[in-house]
Amino acid sequence: MPGNVTFRWTAAAGLLALMLVGLAVAGRWRLRPNRLPLFPRPARYPLAGWSGSEVALALFVFVALPNLAVAALQSAGLFPVFDPSEPLTTETQFRLLVVKVAISPLMIAAMFGVMWAGSRTRPRTLGLRCWRWQPALYLGYVCYLVVTPIVFGVQMLAHWLNQRFAVQVEPHVLQRLGEQDPTPLTWLLIGLTAVVIAPLSEELLFRGIMMPWLARRWWGGWSAMAGAIAMGFAAADRTIAPLAFSLVVSLLSIAVTFPRMPEQGVRRAILGTALLFAMFHYTFWPHPIPLFVLGIALGWLAHRSRGLLAPIFLHALFNATSLIMILLGLANSSPPPSPPSSPPSSSSSSSSSSPTRGPSWEAAAPPPVVAPEASPPRP
Repeated sequence: MPGNVTFRWTAAAGLLALMLVGLAVAGRWRLRPNRLPLFPRPARYPLAGWSGSEVALALFVFVALPNLAVAALQSAGLFPVFDPSEPLTTETQFRLLVVKVAISPLMIAAMFGVMWAGSRTRPRTLGLRCWRWQPALYLGYVCYLVVTPIVFGVQMLAHWLNQRFAVQVEPHVLQRLGEQDPTPLTWLLIGLTAVVIAPLSEELLFRGIMMPWLARRWWGGWSAMAGAIAMGFAAADRTIAPLAFSLVVSLLSIAVTFPRMPEQGVRRAILGTALLFAMFHYTFWPHPIPLFVLGIALGWLAHRSRGLLAPIFLHALFNATSLIMILLGLANSSPPPSPPSSPPSSSSSSSSSSPTRGPSWEAAAPPPVVAPEASPPRP
């Protein structure tokens, strides 16, 4: 439809303009003679005065709260019950997106509440400090320019290899919505979740709450890898590829970080949280592969900048690029950015079906790429 085509190009141009404005602000800061140092000095080992139970409860909130909200609406008759093992209709996908956008502020507030109630941890202790926002913005742009081509290249290679060996490739729900030519309201909700909600909620959990706590324990990063492997086992009934990926990456990460070295716990935590972050997308195979690379960059940024603003900026820029490619129709076989979410559930009860198996609920955003050939059949 001409109207929708006009809106797509207008929205893409608006996103690109916002990215260019941010780049101008970052460049202006870089040219200032009396600017703050790019990295805080001295480098500091991550502080984490909270307990493991707080980390587990924050993870539970992140995973379960959106699905509990949908289940509650279904029980009240305000949301249709659907079979999560069947392809979701466009209307159901849109309703899930609306619920996700509505519940996300409560989910973020609940994670803050868990940390405050357990150990009086404030947002600034988790890395949400605004006093260094300009160097954080500059760091986000620099890493974006370096990391994005690498992640896109890994995505294209992974896609080609999976097609070469006849491994099923799973398009993302937002790609399907884009192919169905959704309304401007749908695009607005997709953009809000991709560029605002997903970067904030995911960086808060993985790099703000989880990574500093794991970094202070020699086994911390390895426990995150074990969680990623468990998610691989959960996907084994559909395909063995995510399990094989998580096992191989975990073994390589253990081998790389096993010898004694400076900040050994930090290195393990960065790799472990990057793998766990990637495996939250295992239903959209092979996107965990490039997302692992992105997760390493996000973890390094969070540790080196001693805050969450730089990784949030990088995450948002990356998702904005993906969304622009979807809007312009340049991503024919790879997924766009997606809302934060939980991994699929094994429950299949029709009376209280949870959307946890539905692809609308997966976390963060792999990059869209121009596939070498047509999209494979059905993150």
